[in-house]
Amino acid sequence: MNIYGNYNKENPEQSNAAAIMALRMIRKRISHTFRQGTARAVSFLLLLSALVSCSDLELAGTVPSRLSINAKAGDWNISPGTRAAYSAHSLSGEDILFPMQFSSGDAIGVFVTDATGKVLVANRKFQYDGSEWKADKAIGFIAGTDTRKFFAYYPWQASLTGAPAEGSTLNAASADEFFSDVVSSWTPSENQNTVDKFTGSDLMTAQGTLSDETISFVLNHRMGLMISAANMVFYDIRNPEYTWTVTQNFITNVPYRVGSKYYYLAKPGVETSLGAKKATLDSGQAEQLYFTNKEPGDVEYEDNRMDLCLGTVFFSSTPTYTYSTSTDDGKTWGSFRSTKPAWLTMEGVTENGVITKLGAIMANTKTTSISKGAAMERTVPADDILKSAASVSDVDLSMVDNAGNPRTLSTTANCYLIHAPGTYRIPLVYGNAIKNGVANPSSYLKNHKNTYITNPWLKNNGATPDGAKLVWEDVKGMVSSVGLSDNHLTFSVDPDKIAEGNIILAATQGNAIVWSWHIWVTPQTMEDLTTVNTGEHVYMVAPANVGLVRGTVKTGTLYAGSKCKIRATANNLTLEFMVTQPDYFQISQTYDNQCTYYQFGRKDPFPPGYGASSAEGNDIGTYSSTAGTLISNYALATAGYLIQNPEKWSYPNNGTAYSDPDYYAYNFWNKVSDGCVQSGSIYRDGNLAEATVKTIYDPCPPGFCVPTDNLFYYSANNMSPDLTELFPATGRRYSSSGDYESPSIGYYWSSEQYTTKGLYFYRNNNTYRWNKSTRDAGFAVRPVVEE
Repeated sequence: MNIYGNYNKENPEQSNAAAIMALRMIRKRISHTFRQGTARAVSFLLLLSALVSCSDLELAGTVPSRLSINAKAGDWNISPGTRAAYSAHSLSGEDILFPMQFSSGDAIGVFVTDATGKVLVANRKFQYDGSEWKADKAIGFIAGTDTRKFFAYYPWQASLTGAPAEGSTLNAASADEFFSDVVSSWTPSENQNTVDKFTGSDLMTAQGTLSDETISFVLNHRMGLMISAANMVFYDIRNPEYTWTVTQNFITNVPYRVGSKYYYLAKPGVETSLGAKKATLDSGQAEQLYFTNKEPGDVEYEDNRMDLCLGTVFFSSTPTYTYSTSTDDGKTWGSFRSTKPAWLTMEGVTENGVITKLGAIMANTKTTSISKGAAMERTVPADDILKSAASVSDVDLSMVDNAGNPRTLSTTANCYLIHAPGTYRIPLVYGNAIKNGVANPSSYLKNHKNTYITNPWLKNNGATPDGAKLVWEDVKGMVSSVGLSDNHLTFSVDPDKIAEGNIILAATQGNAIVWSWHIWVTPQTMEDLTTVNTGEHVYMVAPANVGLVRGTVKTGTLYAGSKCKIRATANNLTLEFMVTQPDYFQISQTYDNQCTYYQFGRKDPFPPGYGASSAEGNDIGTYSSTAGTLISNYALATAGYLIQNPEKWSYPNNGTAYSDPDYYAYNFWNKVSDGCVQSGSIYRDGNLAEATVKTIYDPCPPGFCVPTDNLFYYSANNMSPDLTELFPATGRRYSSSGDYESPSIGYYWSSEQYTTKGLYFYRNNNTYRWNKSTRDAGFAVRPVVEE
């Protein structure tokens, strides 16, 4: 009998059918479906074929009429019922008892008595062949006049202990009375680990009622049903990474497993053990037997100790404990030994053979020596916003504004904002060289060959890209599928990995980077502007620093935890626990509200303080200690070389000896009429109020630029709470190394230089200053609206 393995959740009543019978040849089909639910019995049709040539027709005394048999299964009783000393929990409404479906070879037994209780037919076998029920000897009936009683049971036995014999008299008023001796004599199999063994123990009985031409049966379970989970996970509410997983090995009474549950049929009124539990059930009672006094998920605490309470686990003697550990998340295990791992303290409290508590004190995992490498934890609210955003497809970033709204005309930049996962493309144009659909020659400066461009497009200036790549990203795995298509750089952002952060992508020609772009992944739209009137100039200030990540990011080292299996064995019972010691993240640094950092005049950002990941998957945190990321040879520090090496920090002799006179002498962020020319040396005096003339090196998003220093000159001398919020502490990167430092101090570049240095704004608590610095320092950029 395939009773408990073919439940169809989509159509649980798919096999019900109407009874079809004939006078001399009765053919009947059955579909018998069980499922749990009070007052929700599911009917099945039990169809018995009759061979009228057989001799039972004389019992009727006349020619029999047509007869159909209808039967349904009674529900399991899930009320509290009788409880043993070891309490059990009732089934919840979400538990579904597996279905019943007869298969070929199954057989039932039928009894018939007359009005005096005399047994006319005893244990008549009807066997199912997959479509019909057939008997060697038929039973005839007279509809509407028959005073006989009909009884049935499952599963059929050739010799049913306790059953009345044919010709005996048993004037039973119910199936309970008729089969009382059968139930008393019935002993479920100890080993019920197969469907045949299990269903062979599932005694069911019924009395039929005759109405017109139909006998109706309701078959009721006569054994109790014990149900246990295959395993249960308990977690530490204070730290859900700490878990207990409890399983049991069934040695004596072996249940039948369906999915994650174990099922065992027990004799009613007899205390029965199932693994580590004991219970006494009534006839037809179904019980969920939990390992603990509480629902799974609860852990109790006493000071710093957390206890898994196993208040009803039964052992007849104090168990022996052995331990096996795994350091690769359960892929491999050591042999079981009597010695506990150092990080675990476990004590079993046993009273009268019952373990009342198994306590575990987790050792500080900082002592583990198995490092899994550098790690990062993020508490960044924007991450969830970005992951829930609908994906987009083939978005040309020069044709949308900073909020993602379509533009009519193309405007290019070195920095583009994206707000959702999906696929994007960037025209292969030098930075800000196209504005409102037309070339912007006032922005032109040098390319990767260190020669001045004459056209916005890379291909028209001796730079024909033949490849594209990721340079770095500050959240691993965000970007993929970087390539070229139709004079555009294309890329994809993963919907599962997207997070607020920054990506640097580059177009290449051979092995050389010919230009690179900054992708700022953020819900920020740059629309909430602040007006600052210095009296000499009016600035519309952006709501965020370029590359801002709003929230907290923690960096450190991840150390591998362990898993430990604990076996408790006593008197043919084994209970197995698996305790998980979680990986431990040892924090080395905490970063709040980080942004990208810039060396003066360079178009490419450097990572926030918490670092980034290179295209090869290497961590980029600091520059002085990472091979190949620091340029200390001033002879290399030309504009063209820095374009080809956007990830490299430049420190050529403290910023005083660049080999390229233009890069050394001129301002590459601001081509004001009297400031930046293509030959000669022009130095400015500072506190200049005219608007920035944006170049192809400007690092800001479309429509924004680095502000002139008049904004900071005014702010340093007229600080107010509003201005304080505009320029929060951001930290910086050191000139000499590129290392991050001073998160409590704010540094902001202006677009102005003073002699060979750049002018900047500085804040430290309530101290504000307008000052100059070497170009090699890494400061933040707070954009203003381009004029």
